[in-house]
Amino acid sequence: MRFIRKGLEPERVRLWKNLENENWSPTWNSLQAPEKTDLHCALIQEQGHLCCYCGSRIRRSTSHVEHLRPQSLCNEQQKLDYKNLLASCNCGYSQRGMSECEDVDPEDSVPEEDLSHPVDLADALHCAYKKADWYDENVFVSPLEADCASFFRYWSDGNLTVSSDPPTQHRGAETIKRLGLNCQRLKKLRIEAIEGALEGIEYSSGEDRDKLFQGFNKLDATGRLTPFCAAIVSVLREEFGIGHDT
Repeated sequence: MRFIRKGLEPERVRLWKNLENENWSPTWNSLQAPEKTDLHCALIQEQGHLCCYCGSRIRRSTSHVEHLRPQSLCNEQQKLDYKNLLASCNCGYSQRGMSECEDVDPEDSVPEEDLSHPVDLADALHCAYKKADWYDENVFVSPLEADCASFFRYWSDGNLTVSSDPPTQHRGAETIKRLGLNCQRLKKLRIEAIEGALEGIEYSSGEDRDKLFQGFNKLDATGRLTPFCAAIVSVLREEFGIGHDT
C-alpha cells in the first residue's frame, strides 16, 4: 500500500454540485457522465494510475470508483465527498464499452479476461470487491494515512506480511485479510514485478541502487508510478538495505 495525497475534486464535479437548489440535490446515483467520467479519471491520475489498495496498474476500464467508507455507512453528502473516493481495481478484469481517460497509455496492459460482472468470481476477489461493506476506522489501514506503508512488509516471494512493530500488527493483519492482499493472483503479479525490477541488481553499484530506489518512489514523465512499486521499494529496503537513510 502506498500513501495517496488527495487533491481537489474535478472542476466539472464541483460545478455540478453547485447546481443544488430547493428542488434538486446532488446524489451519488445522479452523478453520471461527463462529471462521473471526470471524477474517475481524476482519481486514477491522482494515484499514479495504480489501484489504491494492491498497487496494480489500472485504467478506467479496469477499475471503478471506490468509497473508502462504504456507501452503506454514508449519507448523501459523504457519498460525494471527494476525500472519501478512490479508484480500485476490478480484480484483473476489463469492462467492455467503457471509454478510457484522455491520457491513457496505449502500452498499459489490459487483461485478456473481459467479464461484465467480475465480482461473480468469489475466489478471485481482492481489494474493494473483497472489502465490500466492511469498514472499521480504528482498524483498517487506509491509503490516505501518511504512514500506511509502515504497517506492511513485502517479500521477494510475493508475500505480504505485517511490520515488526507490535502496535501496528493487528491493524495490518486485518487489512491484509479484509482486502485479500495475499491472494494467489496478487502474489504472482508481485513476484513478476519484483523480479523484473531487480534483475541484475547484484551487479549494480551502490549509486545505481540508490537511483533505482528513488525511481520507484516517484512518478514518471507521464504521471505514472511503476505497478507494485510499494512492494519493490519494500524489498529494496528490507532485503537489500537500500533506502534506509532516505
